[in-house]
Amino acid sequence: MDLYRYQDEVVERALEGDNIIVWLPTGGGKTCAAVYMAKRHLETTPGAKVVVLVNKVHLVDQHYTKEFNPHLGQ
Repeated sequence: MDLYRYQDEVVERALEGDNIIVWLPTGGGKTCAAVYMAKRHLETTPGAKVVVLVNKVHLVDQHYTKEFNPHLGQ
């Protein structure tokens, strides 16, 4: 999974261990960046857990079926 340079810049601090909030405009790839960070965290940290917060119920299913499950599913 590859990120655009601007997405790399946004997630860089999180990958260094800082707690961050990803803030990009609509269509800027926030979900893709979140999937990338979650995948890296789960791969590199034994016993890791990830929480993703969304503000609309329909986004739960959308994020799961289109983004998280295809990249992180079993």
